[in-house]
Amino acid sequence: MTEITNEEFCPKTEDHIHCEHWWDGECCCACRASAMTNEQKLDQGMEVESGE
Repeated sequence: MTEITNEEFCPKTEDHIHCEHWWDGECCCACRASAMTNEQKLDQGMEVESGE
């Protein structure tokens, strides 16, 4: 079973994971959670796109 971190957890979806838009930097459609900042993504070991 995959562990869902607090940053990814959505209380309103069946699988408890934010919608695909949240991963793209938008608010979650279900719970309106703000997307992770680049700093939070780096802390999670995720890649971030350079805006420069």
